[in-house]
Amino acid sequence: MNHSVRSNYRWLTYSSVNQHGSASEQSTLEELKDRRSKNTMIQAGLSAILLISGLWVILSKRYSPTDRHWAYGILGMIAGFWFGNAP
Repeated sequence: MNHSVRSNYRWLTYSSVNQHGSASEQSTLEELKDRRSKNTMIQAGLSAILLISGLWVILSKRYSPTDRHWAYGILGMIAGFWFGNAP
């Protein structure tokens, strides 16, 4: 495909306008939504791992009270992160 045909094809695909805006705006919005949902999934997964490990340390009898301090801190950090972002 030569340069002019490629640029005309690009112009045709990106110049179509629908009721919500141009096609390029729609693709950008969809990319942002996908990226945001991926970030949320990663945050939720990491929070779940930290929550489980913190609860394990707190609830098990193997650890001394001084060893549990970091676990309480982790649980407080998770609560602050998720409740701090609430609208």
